[in-house]
Amino acid sequence: MLALIPDLSVDRPEEIKCLLAAMSTAGLPHYDRSFAAKQILKLLEEQEYQRSQPGDGF
Repeated sequence: MLALIPDLSVDRPEEIKCLLAAMSTAGLPHYDRSFAAKQILKLLEEQEYQRSQPGDGF
């Protein structure tokens, strides 16, 4: 997944890279992995929401 980040158009790639790296850590409990995945989805949803909003014309 980390190799795909440069090909994606994301606003905050470093945060997503950090969360993906945390998810791949050996011994990390499922709860923590799911929390990291939820944070990634939240970042992507915020980005999509911002892109879908019409500009204010300035």
